Amino acid sequence: MVYLDYAATTPLDSEVLNTYTTLLKSLFGNPDSIHTVGVEASRLLEQARGHIIDSLHLIKKDIIFTSGASESNNLALKGVVLGQNKKHIITTNIEHASIIHTCQQLEKYFGCKVTYLPVNEQGVVTVEQVERAICEDTAVVSIMAVNNEVGSINPIHEIGKMLHERHRGILFHCDLVQAVGKIPLSLEYVDMGTISAHKIHGLKGSGILFKPASLYLEPVICGGEQERGMRGGTINAPAQIVLAKTLRKALTAQPKAYKHVSELNQYLRNTLSQVEGVKVHSPVNGSPFIFNFASPVPSEIMMNSLQSAGFMVSAKSTCSSQEQSASHVLVALGISLEEADHTIRVSMHEEVSHKDIESFVKQVITTIEKFVK
Repeated sequence: MVYLDYAATTPLDSEVLNTYTTLLKSLFGNPDSIHTVGVEASRLLEQARGHIIDSLHLIKKDIIFTSGASESNNLALKGVVLGQNKKHIITTNIEHASIIHTCQQLEKYFGCKVTYLPVNEQGVVTVEQVERAICEDTAVVSIMAVNNEVGSINPIHEIGKMLHERHRGILFHCDLVQAVGKIPLSLEYVDMGTISAHKIHGLKGSGILFKPASLYLEPVICGGEQERGMRGGTINAPAQIVLAKTLRKALTAQPKAYKHVSELNQYLRNTLSQVEGVKVHSPVNGSPFIFNFASPVPSEIMMNSLQSAGFMVSAKSTCSSQEQSASHVLVALGISLEEADHTIRVSMHEEVSHKDIESFVKQVITTIEKFVK
């Protein structure tokens, strides 16, 4: 079996698993308890918070532990606009569903106004687009670093710099899920960032939102005073503690993984772009970890053929795979509905070999030759 769906989730790192199982047995205390068992859990949790801040080189930031990226994205947007008078949000039309649907909910039920910036043919927005959309009521700008379907990379450093220098009152949030541990990143001007553990060989149900230390976010999950009063519910301390190790390992491995996967991506682009009827959607200067293409064969047939040969891929974002409509990302890129229905997403990591990709390409070509007369 060759797994090529790393953008959906990743295998759990063995060292992370071993640490987690050890903590499950020994660290069962509630971090909010004042006895020694609870105090130890709280101590290690705060230590992990500090390690994450150090690993990401964050300055004057705090960490809110969450159940993952979807919750973090909800908290970033709702936590800001529900706690102040300004109700305008700027985002793009190719964000993850947890941003798009949150914005739609805020529009429908809370009187917010949202500007969905269109992307260019490369799947990217510009600094100028963002600045033109700003108004007196703008509270937050939310733009993903790397798109989860085609791998386009947004200029988050430049956008954040513009906001910090010319629009200081506006917060800048980035969905960093497909960027952290994969591509080189500068977070200097990012106010809030979303990270998910299971996208970097960590545990599912574990994630963070980093934010300015002085910023209070209205809680999305109401309850006790956990997570500085911004996220109710007893923390899964072992899972969040090992997130610090997960992140550190991913960041350490990033340069080597980037180089290796870039070679795989280039091979895919060079070979498949020469196959009649194949069109590559992922931009040349995008993340090498994601390669999106269309073939003359419908996605479902291609996926079944690839799976029967042992290759695991997807047709679009896993979070949207149950929807019957075409990918909103591909539609936003100007791709026809028919072409979108013939699209495959390959997402890779360091574990994928050159031989794996060569075999994958052969199977794609074999499938096209079989079904296209």
